[in-house]
Amino acid sequence: HIAGDQILKHFTQSVIHMLRQEDGFGRVGGEEFLLIFPRIDAPSLEHIVARITDSISHSVALPEVPDFRYTCSAGLTLLVTTQPRLGTLSRISKTWAEVYCP
Repeated sequence: HIAGDQILKHFTQSVIHMLRQEDGFGRVGGEEFLLIFPRIDAPSLEHIVARITDSISHSVALPEVPDFRYTCSAGLTLLVTTQPRLGTLSRISKTWAEVYCP
Protein backbone atom coordinates (compact mmCIF):
# COMPACT_ATOMS: atom_id res chain seq x y z
CA HIS A 1 0.00 0.00 0.00
CA ILE A 2 2.81 2.44 0.85
CA ALA A 3 4.56 1.71 -2.46
CA GLY A 4 1.29 2.30 -4.32
CA ASP A 5 0.91 5.69 -2.68
CA GLN A 6 4.51 6.53 -3.62
CA ILE A 7 3.79 5.59 -7.24
CA LEU A 8 0.67 7.80 -7.33
CA LYS A 9 2.65 10.72 -5.90
CA HIS A 10 5.51 10.12 -8.34
CA PHE A 11 3.11 9.99 -11.28
CA THR A 12 1.34 13.16 -10.18
CA GLN A 13 4.56 15.10 -9.68
CA SER A 14 5.99 13.87 -12.97
CA VAL A 15 2.92 14.90 -14.96
CA ILE A 16 2.52 18.29 -13.27
CA HIS A 17 6.06 19.24 -14.27
CA MET A 18 5.25 18.66 -17.95
CA LEU A 19 2.05 20.71 -18.13
CA ARG A 20 1.44 24.25 -19.25
CA GLN A 21 -0.04 26.80 -16.85
CA GLU A 22 -3.51 26.54 -18.43
CA ASP A 23 -3.67 22.73 -18.48
CA GLY A 24 -5.84 20.83 -16.04
CA PHE A 25 -4.90 17.64 -14.23
CA GLY A 26 -6.61 15.65 -11.51
CA ARG A 27 -7.27 12.23 -10.10
CA VAL A 28 -10.65 10.85 -11.10
CA GLY A 29 -10.41 7.86 -8.80
CA GLY A 30 -8.22 4.87 -8.08
CA GLU A 31 -5.54 4.88 -10.75
CA GLU A 32 -7.45 7.07 -13.20
CA PHE A 33 -6.46 10.64 -13.96
CA LEU A 34 -7.88 13.27 -16.29
CA LEU A 35 -5.80 15.74 -18.26
CA ILE A 36 -7.40 18.74 -19.95
CA PHE A 37 -5.43 20.68 -22.54
CA PRO A 38 -7.22 23.83 -23.71
CA ARG A 39 -6.34 25.27 -27.09
CA ILE A 40 -4.32 22.35 -28.42
CA ASP A 41 -4.28 20.58 -31.77
CA ALA A 42 -4.13 16.81 -32.25
CA PRO A 43 -0.40 16.55 -33.10
CA SER A 44 0.57 18.67 -30.07
CA LEU A 45 -1.72 16.63 -27.83
CA GLU A 46 -0.22 13.38 -29.07
CA HIS A 47 3.30 14.78 -28.57
CA ILE A 48 2.80 15.83 -24.96
CA VAL A 49 1.06 12.57 -24.02
CA ALA A 50 3.90 10.61 -25.64
CA ARG A 51 6.39 12.67 -23.61
CA ILE A 52 4.47 11.86 -20.43
CA THR A 53 4.21 8.12 -21.09
CA ASP A 54 7.86 7.91 -22.16
CA SER A 55 9.06 9.85 -19.14
CA ILE A 56 7.05 7.66 -16.75
CA SER A 57 8.32 4.41 -18.25
CA HIS A 58 11.96 5.49 -17.88
CA SER A 59 11.82 7.08 -14.43
CA VAL A 60 12.87 5.65 -11.10
CA ALA A 61 9.76 5.95 -8.96
CA LEU A 62 11.04 4.02 -5.96
CA PRO A 63 14.66 4.90 -5.17
CA GLU A 64 14.88 1.96 -2.76
CA VAL A 65 14.01 -0.36 -5.70
CA PRO A 66 15.95 1.22 -8.59
CA ASP A 67 15.07 -1.49 -11.12
CA PHE A 68 11.31 -1.04 -10.59
CA ARG A 69 9.50 0.62 -13.50
CA TYR A 70 5.85 1.24 -14.30
CA THR A 71 3.95 2.47 -17.32
CA CYS A 72 0.82 4.43 -18.06
CA SER A 73 -1.58 4.60 -20.98
CA ALA A 74 -3.92 7.26 -22.28
CA GLY A 75 -7.06 7.63 -24.31
CA LEU A 76 -7.30 10.90 -26.24
CA THR A 77 -10.21 12.93 -27.51
CA LEU A 78 -10.43 16.49 -28.82
CA LEU A 79 -13.25 18.84 -27.90
CA VAL A 80 -14.40 20.78 -30.91
CA THR A 81 -16.20 23.89 -29.70
CA THR A 82 -18.62 23.82 -32.64
CA GLN A 83 -19.62 20.24 -31.85
CA PRO A 84 -22.73 19.66 -29.72
CA ARG A 85 -21.92 18.80 -26.10
CA LEU A 86 -23.71 15.46 -26.30
CA GLY A 87 -21.44 14.41 -29.15
CA THR A 88 -18.38 15.40 -27.14
CA LEU A 89 -19.54 13.47 -24.08
CA SER A 90 -20.22 10.45 -26.26
CA ARG A 91 -16.66 10.60 -27.69
CA ILE A 92 -15.16 10.95 -24.21
CA SER A 93 -17.17 7.95 -23.00
CA LYS A 94 -16.08 5.89 -26.02
CA THR A 95 -12.42 6.82 -25.46
CA TRP A 96 -12.69 5.87 -21.78
CA ALA A 97 -14.19 2.51 -22.73
CA GLU A 98 -11.43 1.85 -25.27
CA VAL A 99 -8.77 2.43 -22.61
CA TYR A 100 -10.38 0.42 -19.81
CA CYS A 101 -12.36 -2.22 -21.71
CA PRO A 102 -10.26 -3.14 -24.75
